[in-house]
Amino acid sequence: MNSAQILFILLSTILFLSLLRVKNANTLRTYEKIILLIAFLFSILLILKPLLLDLIAKPLLIERGTDLLFYIYILLSSWGVIKCHIRLNQINSKLNKLISEVTINNEIEK
Repeated sequence: MNSAQILFILLSTILFLSLLRVKNANTLRTYEKIILLIAFLFSILLILKPLLLDLIAKPLLIERGTDLLFYIYILLSSWGVIKCHIRLNQINSKLNKLISEVTINNEIEK
């Protein structure tokens, strides 16, 4: 194992553990933590055996393993963007409801 592999394993572990420490229930649900655990274990495996990507890519008719990694990244990024968009819409809806309630309460007090 070379120093770059050790560094990437260390960085992956720190990132994974910091994501698991998030306490807010709306931020990371149980199934998302399971997905993160699987992604973490898969990333450690790929750091230790990078040629494994090529072996997985060939049956999927993808020429290079790095292309497969990029496609996986696109899927995970899309999941993150959609999740953030949904959360932003929920916050916007709650904010609008709160503003309406405050406005109504101010009108009643006058």
